[in-house]
Amino acid sequence: MKSILIVDDELSTRQSLKMIFKEDYRIFSADSAKQALEIIKVQSINLVILDVFMDEMDGMSLLRLLHRDYPHMRIIMVTGARSLKTAGEALQAGADDYIVKPFSVEEMRMVVDQVIKSPAAINKARLLSGGGGWDCDYKEIVGNSFALKRILDQIEYIKNTKTSVLITGDTGTGKELIARDIHLRSIRNGGPFIPVHCASLPESLMESELFGHEKGAFTGAYRMKQGCFELADEGSIFLDEIAELSLLTQSKLLRVLQEGEFIRVGGTEKIRVDVRVITATNQNLKEMLGRKKFREDLYYRINVVHFHLPPLRERSEDIPYLIDHFFLSIKKELNLPVEEINPEAITIMQKYLWPGNIRELKNVLERVLVLHGFEKDILPSHLPLELLESPSFISLRRNDMNEEYSLQESVNNFERELIETALERTEGNQTQAARLLNTTRRILRYRVEKLKL
Repeated sequence: MKSILIVDDELSTRQSLKMIFKEDYRIFSADSAKQALEIIKVQSINLVILDVFMDEMDGMSLLRLLHRDYPHMRIIMVTGARSLKTAGEALQAGADDYIVKPFSVEEMRMVVDQVIKSPAAINKARLLSGGGGWDCDYKEIVGNSFALKRILDQIEYIKNTKTSVLITGDTGTGKELIARDIHLRSIRNGGPFIPVHCASLPESLMESELFGHEKGAFTGAYRMKQGCFELADEGSIFLDEIAELSLLTQSKLLRVLQEGEFIRVGGTEKIRVDVRVITATNQNLKEMLGRKKFREDLYYRINVVHFHLPPLRERSEDIPYLIDHFFLSIKKELNLPVEEINPEAITIMQKYLWPGNIRELKNVLERVLVLHGFEKDILPSHLPLELLESPSFISLRRNDMNEEYSLQESVNNFERELIETALERTEGNQTQAARLLNTTRRILRYRVEKLKL
């Protein structure tokens, strides 16, 4: 059950609001900012209904303090002054909404319901999102391969269930995008989506991050902290790289999945949550079961529905769509005049094996556009050496040869492109270019003179 803290120095207002909401929420009340802060330190508060005018610390000062220290908390300001200026200041300072005294029961219920269930909660829970850049929006899942379309079709069947989902695939294949798509296409899209990157957190902090802690639970726990499961209540939690969790943390996670409840570190009270769990890994969990590195009971809990994202080399038909998508996004972001990517350059990229998958493709396009985005077109010679030296590109050049080219001419043309690319990357520095080409400066100078570059 979600909780509301009513902060108002008028007893009648506190009593009225308690009567309105006591059937649907856990209610706490405070007659001052000081008392409110004491309650917040020891209780899990989802929403604060806060009066603007109070003695000692006024509501606006408390609002700014709460917005700074508890960014996940929803706040509604209540004022008796019909002032748009006060309302505007409150919203600018971090309030989610405001209401003016005297208010009706229907009006107050409507505002509270909208704030608590609003998708804006996703934005206020700015904890471990790790979002940003060009690949954080689920709408940016692009491609036309059978494997990708099959996954997106299957999401339609499970989107309105609470079923646990396991997403596997190599690093950089887009597992978090699929997790966001599952959440945002479901009936839970009004709740938060909380991603947790398990490999980035030390084991000593993992339990606190997942389940929260009470004030004084350990050195440095200066106040109560809600964990990611608590923040994800009525939404979804995404546990990326779940194979990195220790066996101890796995056992505690299993209890949450089985019972829907947990206890904060240093606490005694059981906290119930309604959370959909989506997990991901680039490791072979079945193999880890055999080595006793992953709990078998947890494996079958998280692996109710399994989506496997194949590497980019196995769905090369998606590459042109991804190239076009990232090209337009990065071009717009950097305000570049470049018009298009040369078709031969696209063919080279489609033939490349992309060991780093979509993440590597985006990185290469960003690098190329930063260096050559002020030219008219992106040419094959603008691509990084790792693409031009790949066996797939050499094979492509061999297949493109015709009777008009002799062997020596083909070799010279290929060598010319490699040297030109190396010199461009090093801004004409032959020593550095020779190092990139794994040769000596003397040999490079000889080849430059012979090819009349």
